[in-house]
Amino acid sequence: MDLYAQTTSDNNATFNFNGNTDSYAWSFVASFSWIPDQLTLEVSSITGTPVCEFYIKSDKFYFSTTYATASWVTLSSGSNVITMTWGTPIIAGDPYWIYMSRTSNTSNVPSIAYDSTKTNYPVYRATWIWVDPDTLWFTNDIRMTVSWLASFNPRILFI
Repeated sequence: MDLYAQTTSDNNATFNFNGNTDSYAWSFVASFSWIPDQLTLEVSSITGTPVCEFYIKSDKFYFSTTYATASWVTLSSGSNVITMTWGTPIIAGDPYWIYMSRTSNTSNVPSIAYDSTKTNYPVYRATWIWVDPDTLWFTNDIRMTVSWLASFNPRILFI
């Protein structure tokens, strides 16, 4: 089930402002409450072999509450299905952030798809390596879904 889905795109941005480790964050609002365990991210193109870490967080800061993680993810062009390590439930209607750290160097970067006609969610980038995303870059919706695996079918969720 998708906890959040934005499935259209008409543009892309190259996530390559600093050397490694370069950080980015974009927000979303959950449509359903549950424990996220999968992020599907649409990558328009790549240069080299980009490697990233992904987090679902309560804010755009590394030390904010973490809900799910994925480390050493090698991105490719197209739909990237990223398995997240289970964390804690996210709540419908609350805002969350995808925090991405590109750990590969500036020769290995992704261009991530977004919809320029949708301006619901801001995207931030870092001004320097090893710092939190602190500069508003653009406000368009990144093409992605946050979901939980349908094969896991619990009967009750306590929140």
